[in-house]
Amino acid sequence: MKYKIIGFTCCFAVILIAVFAPLLCRDYRETERIHQHEQEIPQEPCTDPADGGLCTYLPIVKIDTDGVVIPGRPIKDDGNNRIYTRAADGETTIAAQMDIIGNDSKEYHHANETADVSSAIRIRMRGNSSREFDKPSYDIRLVDKKGENNPLSIMGMDAHHEWVLYGPWLDKTAQGDRQGRNRAAGKPSAHDDELYPLIRMVIR
Repeated sequence: MKYKIIGFTCCFAVILIAVFAPLLCRDYRETERIHQHEQEIPQEPCTDPADGGLCTYLPIVKIDTDGVVIPGRPIKDDGNNRIYTRAADGETTIAAQMDIIGNDSKEYHHANETADVSSAIRIRMRGNSSREFDKPSYDIRLVDKKGENNPLSIMGMDAHHEWVLYGPWLDKTAQGDRQGRNRAAGKPSAHDDELYPLIRMVIR
């Protein structure tokens, strides 16, 4: 009987901890998360810019490599081994400039607007077999003029210097990754379905 009482008490304590622990924990996110599908789209039509360029309610991410090809594409060497392309200087990344228009995405935006977030970056392709896909993913590191890490908050997510533009070519709904992130703990911030599949992206 004594052990039954102890067991019941322990179970009751675990239940209480499970119920009230979230109330005692501080939210790890200091910034507001932006979810376009939960926000009201402006009712007025999107006014086309004078230059006939892009007009969208989604964030616009512009990456300017100054014409340099982004390294990391898989190729075969003389021994038929799989290797990855590199920059002309032998590095695995290249320098580029990234500008984000509509970082909060609460209204229509044009590609010729002043960027809300700007940073020099180092960029390369990422992944394994996914590098062969028509829509590759990219690793991006935000850097300052000295080449040191430059953490910034992007689209309402926590400030960080390392970011990924993920192209789920085989999982176009991104539901597989969404479920994985929901089950994972301590992972970096990510938009479930806005980040790469639905942003307007310009790479030149």
